[in-house]
Amino acid sequence: MNAVTDSSLAASREPTRTIAWDWLTVEVGAYAALVAVGLVFRLLWLGAWPLAADELAPALSALRAIRGESWRAVYYSPLVFDLNLALFALTRAADATVRLFPALAGVALVAMPYLFRRRLGRVGALAVAALAAISPIGIYLSRSGDGAVLALGCSVLALAALEHGRPRWLVVAIALGVLTAPLFYTLPMGMAVAVLVSLGTRRPLPGLGRIKEALGGVSRRDLALGGALLVLGATAATANLAGIGATAEVAWRWFADLAPRSAEGAWWWLIANLAFYEPVTMALALVACGYAIRARDSALWERAVALWLAWALLLGTLGGHRGTLWIGQAWLPAIILAGRGVERLIGAFRQGERDARDTVGVAVTLVALCFAWLELVAYQQTGQRIRLSLMVWGVGAGIVLLWGLGLWCGARRALCAAACALALWGGAVHLSSASALAYRTARDPREPLHTRIASADVRELEALVDRAATKGGKDRTTLRVVYDRELDEVLGWALRDYPRARAASDPLSEEADVWITRELPEEVWPARLAGQPVALWESLALHELASLERLRWVVTRLPVGAPARERAHVWLPLDLVGSSP
Repeated sequence: MNAVTDSSLAASREPTRTIAWDWLTVEVGAYAALVAVGLVFRLLWLGAWPLAADELAPALSALRAIRGESWRAVYYSPLVFDLNLALFALTRAADATVRLFPALAGVALVAMPYLFRRRLGRVGALAVAALAAISPIGIYLSRSGDGAVLALGCSVLALAALEHGRPRWLVVAIALGVLTAPLFYTLPMGMAVAVLVSLGTRRPLPGLGRIKEALGGVSRRDLALGGALLVLGATAATANLAGIGATAEVAWRWFADLAPRSAEGAWWWLIANLAFYEPVTMALALVACGYAIRARDSALWERAVALWLAWALLLGTLGGHRGTLWIGQAWLPAIILAGRGVERLIGAFRQGERDARDTVGVAVTLVALCFAWLELVAYQQTGQRIRLSLMVWGVGAGIVLLWGLGLWCGARRALCAAACALALWGGAVHLSSASALAYRTARDPREPLHTRIASADVRELEALVDRAATKGGKDRTTLRVVYDRELDEVLGWALRDYPRARAASDPLSEEADVWITRELPEEVWPARLAGQPVALWESLALHELASLERLRWVVTRLPVGAPARERAHVWLPLDLVGSSP
């Protein structure tokens, strides 16, 4: 009996086997869900829209490099060129292929806040990931093959290397970053300016010692690795020696674009677009900036990121860093601060007592906001002034009810209820804007992001040429297409599947099956051909629209106004189409 008891006691003392899934926590599950959301927004229908100008340059350069041609665009991202070169060699050259790696880099940006949990706080880091997953600007940049999102990813990787003391990863991030896009230089240039100001004022720069320590930990092997990555990346493993000049051009463009240009929008373009597409993010970032300036417990890094945002806004307002290529340099610090703003607001909300009156306050504010929004939608559809008056009455009623809640249980609790309601309502609007920018209006000229964008009618041009091959009894390998040399930027890529397509100074004088020219006046149309105009580029500024049309676009994203179109003429033989232009 004693032997049995002793053996059972010994068995009970044996260590129990732990489950191998201990790492799978609720927090990790939340990040996984946000990454899944990011994948859906960034990968679904990735090739639905024609490539924009900044996407065409590296794509067409890589395509012609694959074909053994020496032509290269004046400016392109060497890293995007390398990725396109590899993908085109392994798969088919397509619009979705060009955007694949930037989309995956955008998904990685959703997961990267996990590396900064100690600095941002677990809630703050999760908030950054959530905002990045459904960010309209983040989604747009991730679905663009111009290298901007790759530059943001390299910037975050460099910050993570500093955070975790990994000098080798810092060197890798810098080596890859200089190959991406000019906005990568915004953060190091800002740090350089801060150092110069510190030296000029003879005041020590807080946090500089940590950077010196990280740089001091870089070994010769790390430098050799970074140098090898830089040279091989710039030259596409010696397949593109012209990439060295392209790498220098990326750096030079940061300085060249400092001069404001009217074609990229007015001085308020950057601020207006951040407020339009990211109202929740910017509001939370302002909260974090307020705490960074006034709160005694604010950390040094909070003030540093606030200065980073101010530097980016300065470059985009007084400087010329405007346009879709540059908007990410202000979006990244703003979204980091927004996560910190969420952490601060939750900390403030937890202070004091909470009861059913807070829920009532949030519900009442949400009802007032939804009522006002519905009346605004009705006004833009009908133009009835009574709808506008009801919207104002709805907002006023919500303010009065919140004022009553403040008298009943204190102003602080009323403000917290209003903030929660605004955050919920703003999140819904944020999600709607992200969905529209991802799937419906990403390349619509009415979007304030754009000044000049590739028209969706490029798809119609591709279909016309394909029908011409079918009706003429030919295929893509035998169809002869001649197009105007000035249209090479667009048509060189659109006709990539036609090996006998070529550019010419005077296409109509060449022997071909299909001719494509600039839009010609009717008096010079060729008599032996039938032509159809197709838009290649579109532009439309919102300030050119009437107030009600602007409101209708903002609320519903339904087409309004008539964009200006830069057209081309597609010419086919009369006997092939059986009709004149």
